[in-house]
Amino acid sequence: MASKIMAGYTDTDADGFRKAMGKKDKDKMEQQREKFILGCLDREISQHHAEMIFAMIEKFARYGFNKAHAAAYAIIAYRTAYLKANHPLEFMCAAINTAMVGKKELYLPYIMEAKRLGFKFTSPDINKSKGSMVPTSDNTLILGLRSVNKVGEKAIFEIVAKQPFTGMGDFYERVNKSVVNKSVVENFIASGAFDKFGKRENIRKIYYLLRGENLPEATPIDELQVFGFYITEHPVEKVLKEVHGIFTTTADLDELQWDETEAVVMITHIKTKQDRWGNTMAFMTGEDHTGQASLVMFSNTYSTYAHTLKPGMIYKMRVKRSDRGSWIVQYLETIRAPATA
Repeated sequence: MASKIMAGYTDTDADGFRKAMGKKDKDKMEQQREKFILGCLDREISQHHAEMIFAMIEKFARYGFNKAHAAAYAIIAYRTAYLKANHPLEFMCAAINTAMVGKKELYLPYIMEAKRLGFKFTSPDINKSKGSMVPTSDNTLILGLRSVNKVGEKAIFEIVAKQPFTGMGDFYERVNKSVVNKSVVENFIASGAFDKFGKRENIRKIYYLLRGENLPEATPIDELQVFGFYITEHPVEKVLKEVHGIFTTTADLDELQWDETEAVVMITHIKTKQDRWGNTMAFMTGEDHTGQASLVMFSNTYSTYAHTLKPGMIYKMRVKRSDRGSWIVQYLETIRAPATA
C-alpha cells in the first residue's frame, strides 16, 4: 500500500515489490530502489525522505514477518510446548501419527525423541490396532497397522472393518485377498501382529497351507525392514554396551564445544562422487539410537576405507566438524553388521 500511495505503483508493480521483499532478493530490491525514489519525487516527496523510507522497507524485508502469522505460530508453539511438558506420551503419539503419513525422514526424529523420553514401542495387534498408534498407561506406544511397511490404506481399512479375528484361518477366510495380499500378510507376520495366535514361523506355515502353496524359504526380516525404525534396541545401543570408550551420539554432535570427537554409528546411506581432481569421495548418513548425522569422507580417506564401507555396518570413527555442518570422517574401524548382532 505504501508503494502505491507514495510512489504511484500499480497493483501489479506493488505485488512485484512484495515478492522481491518476500524472497529477500537483493538484486530485485536494488532495482526497486530507483523506481520507488523516482515515484516519490513525482509526488513531491523529498529524496531524503524517499531514501529514508525505502531504507526502512529494505531493512524490514531482511527479517520482517507478518504479525498475524507470528501470533498464530506463537500460540501453536505455546500449546505444543504445554502438551509435551504435561502430556508427553500422548503428545509424542499424536506427533508420530501425524508425521507417519509422510516419508520416513519426517517421522523418524519423533520416534527417536519418544525413545529419548523413555517411551517404548510394541508390535501392532491384528485384532486391536487401527491405522494409528495408541498410548497405554505404562508409557508404551502400541504401533498401528500404518506403521508396517508396504501396507496401504485400503488394506488397513479392510482389516479394521473385519476385526476381530479368531486365528489365521479366520483372517484368511474373511479379508479381501486382492487388497490384503501376500506381501502385506508377510510383513504383518514379521511385525508381530499375529503373535497372539502362536509363533511366527507356525503362523506363516498355516498361511501358506491355506493358500495351497509350498512354504518358501524364510528371508530374515529385521525391525528396520518392517517398520523403517527399530522398535526395541537400536543395533548401535547393543554395540555400545560392548565397546570401551566415551563416544559422542549423533544428537550431541551439533552441541559440541570442540571440533573433533569419536562416535559409534551405523552407516545407512553411501553416495560417491568425483572431486575436482577426479578422485572418489563419499557422502554418507550415519545413524545411532539418538538420530542421524551427515558424514563426508574425502578421497585420501576413502581410498583407505572404501573396501570396508557398506550400508548397515556399524563403525567406530573419529570425525571432525566441517564448515558446512557435516562431519568429516578421519578414521574408522568396523565393528559389526547389525544382521549378525
